[in-house]
Amino acid sequence: MNLANPATDTNIWPQNSEIQNEMQRAALYYLESGLSVIPVHSFNHSTKPKAPTIKWEPYQNEKISLKEVRNLFGNGESIAIINGSISNNRETLDFDEPALIATYLELLQEIAPGLIDKVQQTQTPSGGLHLSYHCESSVDGNKKLAMNGHKTLIETRGSGGYVLAPPSPGYTLVTGGAPQQTLKIDEVKILHSLARSFSQKPPEILFTDSEYKTKKPKSERPGDIFNKEHSENIPNALLYYGWTRTGRITSGGEHWTRPGKDRGTSATLKNGGLYVFSSNAGLPLGWHDAFSLYTHFGFNGDYKAAATSLKSTEKPKVTDKCLEVTRGCDVKLQPINWLWNGWLAAGKLHILAGAAGTGKTTIALTLAATLTLGEKWPDGTQAPCGEVLIWSGEDDPSDTLAPRMAAAGANSKHVHFVDGVRTGQTLHTFDPAADMAILTGYLKNHPAIKLLIVDPVVSAVSGDSHKNTEVRRGLQPLVDLGTATGCAIVGISHFSKGTSGRDPLERVTGSIAFGAVARIVWATAKMADDLEGRRLLARSKSNIGPDGGGFHYKLSTFELLNFPGVITSKIEWVEVVEGSARELLGAAEEVEQGDEKGALAEAKEFLLDILDKGSVKAKTIISTAKENGIAEKTLRRANKSLGIKTDKSGMQGGWNWSLPANMARNYEDDQQKTMGIFGKNWPSSEYDASTRDRLQ
Repeated sequence: MNLANPATDTNIWPQNSEIQNEMQRAALYYLESGLSVIPVHSFNHSTKPKAPTIKWEPYQNEKISLKEVRNLFGNGESIAIINGSISNNRETLDFDEPALIATYLELLQEIAPGLIDKVQQTQTPSGGLHLSYHCESSVDGNKKLAMNGHKTLIETRGSGGYVLAPPSPGYTLVTGGAPQQTLKIDEVKILHSLARSFSQKPPEILFTDSEYKTKKPKSERPGDIFNKEHSENIPNALLYYGWTRTGRITSGGEHWTRPGKDRGTSATLKNGGLYVFSSNAGLPLGWHDAFSLYTHFGFNGDYKAAATSLKSTEKPKVTDKCLEVTRGCDVKLQPINWLWNGWLAAGKLHILAGAAGTGKTTIALTLAATLTLGEKWPDGTQAPCGEVLIWSGEDDPSDTLAPRMAAAGANSKHVHFVDGVRTGQTLHTFDPAADMAILTGYLKNHPAIKLLIVDPVVSAVSGDSHKNTEVRRGLQPLVDLGTATGCAIVGISHFSKGTSGRDPLERVTGSIAFGAVARIVWATAKMADDLEGRRLLARSKSNIGPDGGGFHYKLSTFELLNFPGVITSKIEWVEVVEGSARELLGAAEEVEQGDEKGALAEAKEFLLDILDKGSVKAKTIISTAKENGIAEKTLRRANKSLGIKTDKSGMQGGWNWSLPANMARNYEDDQQKTMGIFGKNWPSSEYDASTRDRLQ
């Protein structure tokens, strides 16, 4: 039977010689479609609008007869359909606010294309809408899904409820007929969850795990305390687990896309909770507060385990710790996963260091571009195709990083730039001490990213970058990130001034731990008096493969094609070179090996650096210098050469060293001349002329 529109097309009603009234024919039609009907007063009845004209409860369990149809629908009554099991598990979504309808239907089509075609749409006299459908499981009673104060915006009419239907005056069938299609459980949940997202207040916070029950007052439950403290951090949690913002905000909330999907709405964030619509989101359909997300993300939906984890605030005792060991026979042997054989290893930390002006960042970006294209490495071997993530505290993506990537021909769709960390509506600078877990989560949820560039790598160290233990502690999260994600990491640093001729690892600015922690260290240098302007990239250390060897390259500057005024730089690989890094760098810089002047200059630079912010205890300076490979004898010669001031802190205090007045200005490599990524105001001044002269 084809139901076109029972409000206007009276020919579709079944023809029966005993039934002549249009409402009677409609009732018979609905009965034959498996629906239970009752007579009701019209919506504009003077005293009882929409109220049943009979005692209707019996018809929730038994349909009316043909005789009753003739008797009950003969005096201008309207017709209503009883929902619930008597009508094959029929349910209706009742929209009382017309302004919400268009947005709801648009979102529904976006979230679950084609679902709306399975649902009967009926317009009501007030401009509202009924969406009716059959459920594959039993139907609950009436529920208020969206509220604005005490006003109901959207509710369900299920078991124990009824809705008026065409051809009742004022009710018009928009789409669909009877019988309606049967929806799966997840499809019904999508309809409900989307409706709840339009509520102007959050749903009641409930623990839905039947295994977790508590007699404590609601305000004392671990989950409710967690919600109070962490609701505003839901966006960070979603970003950590790979969700992305769509950039769209509607009356239903802020729209989010689930992991593994590039576009479209999978959920909306509103009222301190997430309304999930997608059955592929890894979360149950419906509304989730902060505690629910914590439970599903961290405990696979086990509310009892999640609540228990929040009860204990004590730190583990020493006796609670145990040593984890693996027998050698149980260790699985596996080869290094090389992205570039001998040069770039997946899951390992690399350091790229060199003098200012050698194009270190441009080299890193050029290698990253090669990866995004899956083209040839400088030695002609094939690169895999992958994506890259770039985090820079010195250069802006729009005027520096992206133009250099474009000059190298990178596939921009495979390039990610770290902008910062968003808390609510505020974007903060990225802080590795607090945000490394978020970065790790992003990489885990974007496994196509094979390379992370950190520029400068010293920014990952929140402590003193000249102290061995603090550098190792600061770099360990980066090492752990590589192990956890399999992503290769390239950290960019500088050479200390006045270190020509020394071992390349000792020349990396800061503690020698930078070179020790990294599995591979690359070094760059300018070729002295080279008429072609060549530079050198050498492999100065490798704990996991051969060291030595390198490449000559040229660094050129030009205006980017089709982008007037955008000046950028580009690397041109020239030739492969052989030899140890120290030999290659010595030849490039034309210095004698073992030149004592290099050690003295380094000691001077060390003192200027460590004393930049004021007086420091002599014992601290001597021990820190020793950690950095500077002998005490050389340090004291540098002290005398620079005219360092020494004074004693009282009768019982130790000796302190400080810079003379004409040198009390900061001196750092170029990597610290701009605003750091953590808001540190790096100085922009160079040595004054007298300091520079004394270092010669």
